[in-house]
Amino acid sequence: MRRWFLKLYPLFSRFFFLSQALLFLLPCKRKEEARDLSLFLDSDSINFALRTDLLRASNCVYAELFRLTDPLIVRTLQQKKASGLSIKLFLDAQCKILPQVKKLDLIGAAIQYDRASGLMHRKVIVIDNRQSWIGSFNITRTGFYLQKNAFLRIENEEVACFLQQAKEKTKSFQIGLSTLQIWKIPPAREALNCLRSSIQKAKFSIRAALFVCSHPQIIEDLIAAHQRGVSVELILDQGQSQGSPQKAILRLYRAGIQPALFKGNQDLHHKFAWIDEEIVLSGSCNWSKNGFSKNRELLFKLITQEPHLIQKIRKLWTNCASNAFAIR
Repeated sequence: MRRWFLKLYPLFSRFFFLSQALLFLLPCKRKEEARDLSLFLDSDSINFALRTDLLRASNCVYAELFRLTDPLIVRTLQQKKASGLSIKLFLDAQCKILPQVKKLDLIGAAIQYDRASGLMHRKVIVIDNRQSWIGSFNITRTGFYLQKNAFLRIENEEVACFLQQAKEKTKSFQIGLSTLQIWKIPPAREALNCLRSSIQKAKFSIRAALFVCSHPQIIEDLIAAHQRGVSVELILDQGQSQGSPQKAILRLYRAGIQPALFKGNQDLHHKFAWIDEEIVLSGSCNWSKNGFSKNRELLFKLITQEPHLIQKIRKLWTNCASNAFAIR
């Protein structure tokens, strides 16, 4: 099925982009774009929304990415570079051999490859020093169409500035009715402590949809939360139920927590937790030792009273839960 999809992708993507462009002209669509914070899911035409923002760029594009192979996004970056925009990319070292990245290199995009021992695993895009996209989407056809993912779109110059500079590693922002805190990893200690503290302080519920859940300290915190009466619901990707993740699942199961495996057509690529229906934790960071020790990652914590965001958060969880089965 995936091979068939990838062959038809170029034709499908052109038709899809044209159809979405017509919808974009409607007033209700413009109202959605005007929000300071928007949560985009894999079901939300994310490729079109991101490409539209890139096409509107008038000054510069900055990105920190694990992979960059989606043909529509690459073509858009080529077009914007040809029109005179500044394009700066910080990519994982493995991107150096990708033909799509070589195309951007040939036309003069400023590309830096990470030389660290771990992965450059962040998914960050900043447009015109005011608009930012952060989350779990890799900029690939697989990331857009064959995985469950989320992206937070932020209209805020202060956030855009923070994401592009290297010195500050964490910062908190008040955006409307929402509080957003972002951690750049490394260093990982403060980000990990925040995640663990949020679990330790949970009052009645922890709901998490995760590609990986194997970090031993986080596993212990989840078990402790369950033992003090907090409802702990975990949905994990099926492909990660082997090796160290499998050992972690067994520890949870023996402690009385029944993780569920996602059974949908897509891979579950989320790094999402919803605590007490109040706190959202997400980003690029898997709940693993590598995520909090070896890789360059990004974690964010969102507390919001915005109805449209709460609705999207609930939709994310419901969509994952409706396609999961408990491990017996």
